[in-house]
Amino acid sequence: MSIATGIRETPWRRTHVRDVGAFEAEFDLSRYPTDAVAALRAGQEGTAIKLAIQKGVRNENDLGNLIFFARHPERSGRPISRSESNVAQLTREWLDIVTRIVRPALTAPAGPVVTPVVTPLAPLTADEQAALRQLPPLDQALFHTLRAVLVLYSGVARTEADRGSRVLLRRGLFRDVSRLLTEVVSLTAITALPSGWSLKTARPLLVGNVLYNLAFPETINQGGTDRLGGTPDPTCFSASTQMLLARRFPATYVRLTRQLAATSQCVFPGGVSIGPLPFKSTSLYKSLESVLLQTAFDTYFNQVIAAGGGYSPGQELTVHRQVFGASRPPKHATGFRSSDIVSKFRRAFVTNGGTTRPPESINLCTGTPGPGCGNHAVVLTRVRGGRVFFYNPWANEEERNTMFGSAAVTISGNGERPAESSMSQGDFENQLTTVFYN
Repeated sequence: MSIATGIRETPWRRTHVRDVGAFEAEFDLSRYPTDAVAALRAGQEGTAIKLAIQKGVRNENDLGNLIFFARHPERSGRPISRSESNVAQLTREWLDIVTRIVRPALTAPAGPVVTPVVTPLAPLTADEQAALRQLPPLDQALFHTLRAVLVLYSGVARTEADRGSRVLLRRGLFRDVSRLLTEVVSLTAITALPSGWSLKTARPLLVGNVLYNLAFPETINQGGTDRLGGTPDPTCFSASTQMLLARRFPATYVRLTRQLAATSQCVFPGGVSIGPLPFKSTSLYKSLESVLLQTAFDTYFNQVIAAGGGYSPGQELTVHRQVFGASRPPKHATGFRSSDIVSKFRRAFVTNGGTTRPPESINLCTGTPGPGCGNHAVVLTRVRGGRVFFYNPWANEEERNTMFGSAAVTISGNGERPAESSMSQGDFENQLTTVFYN
């Protein structure tokens, strides 16, 4: 990986960027030993360099790049360009890595062989290998980088991260969603978490939770008691928003999680900045990123309600246009129990037994329909065979058929826990309180 070609020799270059490997062609992490990459992702830069040297990587440009691009996953292996505004700063950082870490390691007396003890992940199946080959070369390298991190995890973090990453690979999400792998790998490298969260234990669990929930968004729930001060809070809207984000905008899901985890604030795609926020979870059911995302969504929703002088149907769409983007459909919302709510629901969702657009939020009555009926947000996924299927963010362990009055609810699962719910179309239409439509 030499820098000898492609950069014109100038006095500025001789002084500042001579032999800076990060100016070379695009960086390929897959060329490095996996144990070195794993150590690097665990924050052990010195150990990573020693492992790479032991495996025969002795070019200081290569070793410098290994650390530099691990520190800057947002570059996705993109070389430094002299047109970048911070080129001098990046150059100094690369030279500092080589001077302080790489050269001392290359000249140090040979010590005992570094042999980190890790239990390998199960090999990729034939289907998973085929899906991996469909990724661009850089994303293939990023997936190997991700697995090199996950192999160092243990317990629930390892199980959820491994399973979630395989499901996303097989379903083609890493292939179809631009920057999803880049965002996930960046999440594994964050160096700060909210107050009281241990980087050593919480970061792996956060990564595992995110990968699992992206693969199985139907298991996301609002919990019982959670977040700001550990007080009860009706969070069905924020949990449904999280479900929709996972299904429809997974790269944004990871980016917002990363921002909230590292800085306790985030900038929505629509431009609104939220935070810094305090986070406290006492919920038995919530994943770590659910605490982060639902707090952010609820905080903004409450701001919208306050600005409107109280809740009115359609304010959910104001929040969604920030979270998902300004062009996000649908455009309208029914009034509570409006006379044409069923016809609007059918026009929006029921066409030849199927839905007319991707999964969408919808509000249902809790209990027996009437003026005092509670408003509960769910995510409608499809209408088929006279039944309406939806994700219910009410904690699965708490869900009871009586939640929706006399409407009979059937619950299916993904093999581990209850997940998707369904009602007859008649029961579902009888419980409608708000429909969002074009």
